[in-house]
Amino acid sequence: MSLMLVALVGRSYAYDFHSVAPTGQTLYYNIVDGYAVVTYPGDSTNCWDPDLYTEPADTLIVPSIVTYNDTDYVVRAVGRKAFSNCARLLWVKLGDSIVRIEASAFQYCTRLERVDVSGGLESIGAQAFEYCSSMRKFVIPQNVHELGVGAFSFCSMLDSIMLPSAISTINESLFYSCGSLATIFVPNTITSIGFSAFRSCSSLRTITLPNSITSIGGAAFAYCSNLRSFVFPDSVTTVNNYTFFDCGQLTSVTLPEGLQSIQGSPFNRNVRMTELISLNPVPPTVSSNLAATLPSDVLVRVPCGSYDVYASDSVWGAFSNLMEYPGYHIDYSADDTAAGDVVLLVEPTCTSSLAEVQAVPHEGYEFDHWHDGNRDNPRSVDVTVDPVLIAYFVYVGPIGINTIDEVDARVTTASNSIVVSGAEGLPIRVYEINGRLCHSCGEASVNHRFAVEHPGVYLVQIGQYRAIKVVVLPQ
Repeated sequence: MSLMLVALVGRSYAYDFHSVAPTGQTLYYNIVDGYAVVTYPGDSTNCWDPDLYTEPADTLIVPSIVTYNDTDYVVRAVGRKAFSNCARLLWVKLGDSIVRIEASAFQYCTRLERVDVSGGLESIGAQAFEYCSSMRKFVIPQNVHELGVGAFSFCSMLDSIMLPSAISTINESLFYSCGSLATIFVPNTITSIGFSAFRSCSSLRTITLPNSITSIGGAAFAYCSNLRSFVFPDSVTTVNNYTFFDCGQLTSVTLPEGLQSIQGSPFNRNVRMTELISLNPVPPTVSSNLAATLPSDVLVRVPCGSYDVYASDSVWGAFSNLMEYPGYHIDYSADDTAAGDVVLLVEPTCTSSLAEVQAVPHEGYEFDHWHDGNRDNPRSVDVTVDPVLIAYFVYVGPIGINTIDEVDARVTTASNSIVVSGAEGLPIRVYEINGRLCHSCGEASVNHRFAVEHPGVYLVQIGQYRAIKVVVLPQ
């Protein structure tokens, strides 16, 4: 009889009670320590069994207070897997009383575009929003002190994020494969970045990290295919394996003065690397053949007076292009990049803090002045006095190629080369698109050829005429 009674009383439930939300959906709750926690009605492998329950859809408001058996309960958390796989949810607003979003709470809510939370939220659990592939924005309240492992992983439409100052760690895989993430603010309370934290963030071009960070995990920026440059925070002592694996557009990395070791192959498959700057006068120890993993012509800049110690090191000495670097910084740019560019002609050296820059207008524009009113172009500056230069241009009309025609010159490309015809006797300068001078000649021949190291966009200036852009295509 007892066995029959058990069968008759039926199944057990994963929830204590249910209640209708202000938006009309039925939500399920557990009572935990006197508070209500939103949960799922099914089992852990089929949280919202479609044969038994109607999963929430469209717009959902989770209330701050629910009533059960004539007792009011404050809703304190969205529990583990509470809305997992609710693929029809579009917008969720959480009550002001909710302080926790637990692990996998909204995992695989693939149509969820927006989640509004209150300033009282304190923690977001592991994989809480994993695969919320339609969510573009999420405002993290400043009170949040924990972002769990992979909390926003595979949120492929998330394009910007501001991390709160209450957290100290960017956890493992936190933004893994957030392919649209282009802007992120990292506060100076952060001390560590976990393994694969920004892996495959393919829209991330630049990121500024505070000097409070002491460690960056392996593969943290692997497959960030649009990352252009990276400066390590001053307090980092180790570069870990695969940190920048396959960052195909990465050209420059600056290693901090306190760096002690480089583990494995952090720069493997970075085919466009042109510059590696080490600020430590003592060569950091390296566990692999670092030179073999970088392009053969990469320029390695080392502090003034440390060339010999780097050149005699068994690993660093394998680089064929070592150069002492004074550590001066000059920031040069155009006010409007559509109007022109600024290029560095002469860099500061270990014996001189002087640099020379030139404003190069695009077709239809002329250089007008620098930000301080100076009109010299090219211009020599002492970078210890003027570390920032901004060029301003004015529109003068569609001149472009006619200016080059005045000297009967023509610029073409062929076989990884730039060919300038008809400019004999004139000086020519060829710049990479980032402004670095890569070729120059005082007097050009009739058909002057410049070999370039890799395909891309270049600026060619003949004499004092306006520069033109040319594209060298891959062979």
